[in-house]
Amino acid sequence: MREQAFVAVAESDVILFLVDGQQGVHPLDEKLADVLRKSQKPVLLVANKIDNLPNDQRHQEFWSLGMGEPVPVSSLSGKGSGDLLDLVVEALPEVTAVDQEDETLIRVAVVGKPNVGKSSLVNRLIGEERVVVSDIPGTTRDPVDTLFQYHNRTLVFVDTAGLRRQTKVKDNLEYYSALRTDRVVHAADVCVALIDASEQELHAQDIKILRTAWEAGKAVVLLMNKWDLVEKDTMTAPAFEKKMRERIPFLRWIPMLFTSALTGQRIRKCLDLILEVHEERRRRIETHEVNEVLESVLRRQPPPLYRGRRVKVKYGTQVTVAPPTFAIFSELSERLACALHSLP
Repeated sequence: MREQAFVAVAESDVILFLVDGQQGVHPLDEKLADVLRKSQKPVLLVANKIDNLPNDQRHQEFWSLGMGEPVPVSSLSGKGSGDLLDLVVEALPEVTAVDQEDETLIRVAVVGKPNVGKSSLVNRLIGEERVVVSDIPGTTRDPVDTLFQYHNRTLVFVDTAGLRRQTKVKDNLEYYSALRTDRVVHAADVCVALIDASEQELHAQDIKILRTAWEAGKAVVLLMNKWDLVEKDTMTAPAFEKKMRERIPFLRWIPMLFTSALTGQRIRKCLDLILEVHEERRRRIETHEVNEVLESVLRRQPPPLYRGRRVKVKYGTQVTVAPPTFAIFSELSERLACALHSLP
């Protein structure tokens, strides 16, 4: 991770140099201080484990590093965290935020269980190891934004921390990480959901992640990652796809791609699918087309009876895009909505 740490330093606006206040100045601290001085970035020297402020003054010895005044904090009790946050805000440069209404940007949330290959996918797509990759589940805890140009469109990739089962969220860090992931999904235009194909099964947590994105009205691309590890004699792509779509009905509307972030297999096709589903999500359908489909549906499933007569359907129309939303006007709309919702 040493090279990735240097990349993180190069791309950061403010650096927090964390040292162990109980251990004192370590030779590695001195080496890191030399590196950070050369970065020409704002550096805040943070001495952790100073638990008995203001009586505990062990942080003062870190003046010897030549990095300015040490900021004493205690991650155990939270002491000093407010002062540190104020210093971080002061050190941040003025930046122009990405316009949330800029329609030229496509925000892509990369979601999946921990260690399914999300960071490897993003790194493969952009050609640099900007997102820390490790075989230790949960290496990526916070969302990391990466801008990427493809076919004259700007894709903003967010590599999220893995959505863990709630029973496994044991500490505050994991809890807030999962919460941020949920927010990222709701802020995205497209969700790329990764499944570990080598397990040859959709687990409950995989389904929950897919359902979260689908019910949030996001365009979804399903990647069966690590396909290079699957024995093709025991499972072919068409057989696997058929199995998945039969088990989860809403998957029939989601494009599925069999990939390997490690080897790069079909990774570029993923970018094409992202653009495709994004355009479909923003597609507007003429009212006459909506009503042709509505009539076809009602022929297969007539409106419900109410007091001996059919509920009268007037017409349907699309009211908005992203996600496509339709309104159907009829008598007794609640009863009709229940009938249509039950259609396969």
